[in-house]
Amino acid sequence: MQKFNRMHKYLLLLIVPVALNFFSSFANAASIEGSVVLDESVDQSTVDLSEQVVRLSIYKNNKEIAAAETKCNTQGQFSFNNLESGEEYSYLYYTLFQGVPYVGESLKFNPNQETLQLDPLQVYASTSSLSAIQSSETFFFSIGDNDVMKVVQQVRLVNTGEKTYHLDPNNLSQAIVYKLMSGAYDLRFISGIYTSTFELNEEQESLSFKEDLFPGEGNVKTLKFSYLVPIKNRQKNYSNQMAVDRKNINVFIDRPSVKFSAAPLKKQADMQMFGKMQQLYKGGPIPANTPISFEFKALPTTAVFTLKIIVYGALLALLLFAALVVYDKKTYIGQDEKKEKIYQTLLGLENKFKQGTVSKAFYLRQKNSLIEYLLCLEKQKHEG
Repeated sequence: MQKFNRMHKYLLLLIVPVALNFFSSFANAASIEGSVVLDESVDQSTVDLSEQVVRLSIYKNNKEIAAAETKCNTQGQFSFNNLESGEEYSYLYYTLFQGVPYVGESLKFNPNQETLQLDPLQVYASTSSLSAIQSSETFFFSIGDNDVMKVVQQVRLVNTGEKTYHLDPNNLSQAIVYKLMSGAYDLRFISGIYTSTFELNEEQESLSFKEDLFPGEGNVKTLKFSYLVPIKNRQKNYSNQMAVDRKNINVFIDRPSVKFSAAPLKKQADMQMFGKMQQLYKGGPIPANTPISFEFKALPTTAVFTLKIIVYGALLALLLFAALVVYDKKTYIGQDEKKEKIYQTLLGLENKFKQGTVSKAFYLRQKNSLIEYLLCLEKQKHEG
């Protein structure tokens, strides 16, 4: 009997803490409650909300440690129970509707809070049609003396319809594509762009927009990127057309001496901007699939720049020597910088080819173009 009593005491010592811990955690367990609401664009007769899955990512000290999922009821309501409410825990919920992810806000419990009541998560019908998408674009062309043009492009995308635009990977003709100028290199994303935003097609020198675009002005996407273009001669052309309506296009050129035409854009009054006199062209609205064409003439090249210095030096004979020395110093420093950039671009191209991320045809074409540009710089240097 004494042996039985001792065993009974041992069992109580083991069971009681476990039970207390269980009931304590159950009593303090927190919950998240919310709902999925169908927008008017959705044909509700074809949707069974009781099959709609909502997922929850669980983070501790900003590191994801677990995930959970649940289904809505017929009214679209859902809940996650038995959650931790400590300040080190946070949560992110989302659902997938007609191929489009809808992500809610990041959540945390306040001290002594047991239930988080969420705002309704509204979902829309999705479409791959571009008929309701509008693109507004602004180009900044900065033209230097050293055979390089910098292009900065700002894009504003808005969905004026009632359905979410969702790219169909099997129908890429309905993609939003931005064409870069021929020979573009050193592409940089400035703002509003993540790895999921654009897909770069190096062979076609274009950017394809990949994100979903939700309806309404409140869901406008503003994106900005830049790249460099070599100037090999005094004339350069750029043309493209898009499968979306262009609400407007603005073009700024920071060199008044460059002759520029842009069909169907029209020349505006020149204006002072960023400390330089800018040529300004505007156009729009421009219907989808309407070709636009930019033409640059009288672009400055190193040869033209050299000729100007020599002419000015001949007119100012007393300052000829000084002018040539200054020119020599500035020009060669500029050429060294350009050559260094080209070497870096060649190195990056070699790595991409070795990794198999670009085709052999594209690799050879780009490599030959860059080497030709290097030889041109060397020739100009020796002729100078």
